[in-house]
Amino acid sequence: MPAFQAYDGTNSVQYIFLIAVWCRAILEDERHMDSPVPAEWPTFRLNQARTGTGNAKPALQVKRVRWQFQVRGGIRSSPCLFEGLLYVGSQEGDLMGIDVKSGTARWRLTTKGSVSSSPAVVDSWIVIGSGDHHVYKLRRESGEIVWKFPTQDEVWASPVIAERTVFCGSCDGFFYAVDLESGMQKWRFQAGSRIHSSASVAGRIVFFGTDGGELLALDTGNGSVLWRKRGLGPIVASPLVEAPFVFVGSFDCYFYAFDIASGNIRWQFPTGLQILASAASFDEKVYVGSADGFLYALKSATGEEIWKQRVPWSIASSPVVVDGLVYLAPYSGPLAAYDTKTGEEKFKITAGSSTLCSPVISDGLVYQVSSHGVIYALEG
Repeated sequence: MPAFQAYDGTNSVQYIFLIAVWCRAILEDERHMDSPVPAEWPTFRLNQARTGTGNAKPALQVKRVRWQFQVRGGIRSSPCLFEGLLYVGSQEGDLMGIDVKSGTARWRLTTKGSVSSSPAVVDSWIVIGSGDHHVYKLRRESGEIVWKFPTQDEVWASPVIAERTVFCGSCDGFFYAVDLESGMQKWRFQAGSRIHSSASVAGRIVFFGTDGGELLALDTGNGSVLWRKRGLGPIVASPLVEAPFVFVGSFDCYFYAFDIASGNIRWQFPTGLQILASAASFDEKVYVGSADGFLYALKSATGEEIWKQRVPWSIASSPVVVDGLVYLAPYSGPLAAYDTKTGEEKFKITAGSSTLCSPVISDGLVYQVSSHGVIYALEG
């Protein structure tokens, strides 16, 4: 694998080339490593690149509820799944580990603020942000706190873990790199506006958006700016990285493809309203929903529209792709699965009255949460 070289300011062309080559190599390695454990969903959007695409056994038909679990308060935290436990946060400040076989809580930790952040699991640990201004590291099997890292405002963004480092933005306007083992700050970057966007990582670059309408690429090692794209609408979605592009939607009603190395806009696609949700990628296509009530399938290379599917309500949750199906739950309406090639609806089921969260697909089941605090395990 090519070695990453620090930019010395003398050869920008060589630097851009090295970034692109390095990121492509890393992404290929990540795809190879992800495939042997298809049943796990360890982080928001499944992986560090936030592709939202898994290799799990798909749910080809969903007809009934296997179990459901009521939490305290509502849910804005997309769940993750690892080794038989589903992890999800609540607006009452709880983080729970729920046994996927029985639908019962194995443990519960209560923080002092709402948990809108989605968990990230690595080894025996969980990392999650809270509205009480902290990022927590917990023991995965028990929920016991190992450390908590203070920020100066609420943490809505979902952490991403790479190089034994936790990367996460806060509503205090800072983006943090925290050592996974010790909980000590490695560096922080002042973005200048609140950060709701959950970061993605490729190689030694971390990408995130801001409420101030910027997309940034920072060096994971020291937090230095590699590039910074200004003049966009607020970005709350998570950037999707698939070399040579970084994809993200904005409140300015456009979905963008940026050059991974330079930050230049390669193409942009207009939608009818704001884009809150993160995108998914599969088979040289990207899938993104908009508040205009359409799910779009676009060619990754050009942004050309392949198909669009009208859904019953505006879209605030992010689609996921498993084995040729795009799963999506609009804000208010049934969870549905669509053919990735044609957009044809394959099935739908009503699970809860509304949701802001992405489903998890594993072993032929769909795990979906509702804004009113119910977790559903759905089966065929």
